[in-house]
Amino acid sequence: MTKRAKCPPQYCGGVNGGPGDHAMIEEAVRLKHTNSFKNCYTMFQGDMQIYTLQTLNILIDDILSGSQTRIQKAPPKKKKATDDGATVAMSRLSIKGPQTRLRLSDLVARARDHQDTLEDRPELVPDEKGRRLPVHTDKYISAAVLEAINSSIQGAAIWKYIASILGVLDKCVGDDASRVVLLQEISNICQVELNRAQTLFKRHVQSASGSKWFKRTANVYDSTGSRRVSIKGNLEDLTVSDPQLHYMLRLCQPKLNVSTATTWIKKLGEYQEAHPRERENLEDREADSLGDLAIIIGFIHDLSSVLPIPSFSNKKGQMFAAKSQVVESELNQTKDQLDLLDYVVPIDNLLEPGVPSEALKKLDQFIIEKSGTKLGFLYQDMVADCLSGKAEFPSAPATTAESTAFRVEQRKQKEKTRPAHSSIYDIVTPVKPSCPQEPASLLQTFKIDDSTAEVFSRLFSKSQARGPAAWAAFAEAMAKLGFSISPKYGSVYTFYPPDSMTAKKSFTVHRTHQSKIEGYRVLTVARRLRTFYGWGEETFRVK
Repeated sequence: MTKRAKCPPQYCGGVNGGPGDHAMIEEAVRLKHTNSFKNCYTMFQGDMQIYTLQTLNILIDDILSGSQTRIQKAPPKKKKATDDGATVAMSRLSIKGPQTRLRLSDLVARARDHQDTLEDRPELVPDEKGRRLPVHTDKYISAAVLEAINSSIQGAAIWKYIASILGVLDKCVGDDASRVVLLQEISNICQVELNRAQTLFKRHVQSASGSKWFKRTANVYDSTGSRRVSIKGNLEDLTVSDPQLHYMLRLCQPKLNVSTATTWIKKLGEYQEAHPRERENLEDREADSLGDLAIIIGFIHDLSSVLPIPSFSNKKGQMFAAKSQVVESELNQTKDQLDLLDYVVPIDNLLEPGVPSEALKKLDQFIIEKSGTKLGFLYQDMVADCLSGKAEFPSAPATTAESTAFRVEQRKQKEKTRPAHSSIYDIVTPVKPSCPQEPASLLQTFKIDDSTAEVFSRLFSKSQARGPAAWAAFAEAMAKLGFSISPKYGSVYTFYPPDSMTAKKSFTVHRTHQSKIEGYRVLTVARRLRTFYGWGEETFRVK
């Protein structure tokens, strides 16, 4: 491999002036062997190296698959949850809506809740001629890591900005001119989050359930530099044969607005309620991204019932949206230069202790080199500039090399004068809530039965490994504490605390796929319960 597959000139010349592949082939032709060599093939310059590398890659994978030392046991498949347990548990719940009419302060708290939850690639979609870009390569893994991290931080920054603007609007009483500007900014930033959630959902659907219903247009890119993927075929054909996929593909259509999205997410939720096993057929990533999409759709719908939200505008209130698009475009232009192969190839390396943190450190160094500051500060400074009114609306979303270089230099100069502290969106150090909720008194305790204690032990126990908790069991445990539950859109549910509790804040979460709370979701739910209500392992006592 070192001598034959590195560069095309070696086809004509070998090492130290010796014969190259061309000379070897000519010699073999002149020898005129009577019998052809078994498993030997002649390839020509251009295709030779790429096919050789792909074949060797497959060969090595086959060898490792037959290895005696490699673990051959496949990971256990998730057990399908039975509907009986969920039905019994849900029948015991008090299903109702909010006790009172929604207030703006309630929506501010909900936005802050989402901002604190910071915790597929298109190339594999066939183009109009059925072609896919090469699969047997690791060159896209590094860029995929950057895209995943960037999407998470971008989502947290958007919710931070929404919460901040709503907070300003709540205090802006009597200033009609300012309220008009703020309302338009809120409308546009909610549309940005809707587009972000839809893009993520579409990306997962196009490589899973709806893989046969998308096509990639060759050499065509969107405004941020990503490859353009669109829906193909007549979706009406799925109305009877596969209603769930039909509703999901409707949510993937371009120019999705709130009214249209609300219609389809309601139909999808009603269908999944009537056919719960259909939801279990989705992959985890599809179900998770669907939950995120449902959250922003429900938030905008509730916001419209409280405030006179104007329609989206391409000319007004583009302060955050324009700057966010510039940052995303910058990252898309440089992501192919990122090299994390030492940490993410094979991808299972990320399961090794210390490897994820080292990969994130190198990612941060790459962003500093290309953008002038850390990834977290890119979004933190953007939010701060927008809130302080420093952001200027660019004349055009597209940027030149000179303007990009100027922005990078500005960031480098700002980095020199920045205080020694990490960003609230830092990808290496733990992220602390920027607006911590005031929890209820830690002295409040609950006397519960054994089954309820088992659920909360799985969430809060630190003395032993935390196993999965069934969603039905969690919902039943919350009901026994006096909580009522209100289903929103899709799989999103809101838990309302009883009047006897000190904390009055509602708790919104989307039902986990396969009806289990497991893995990192256990830690996420536990942290949010601790933040909202001050709960911990010592909060619960068995009767």
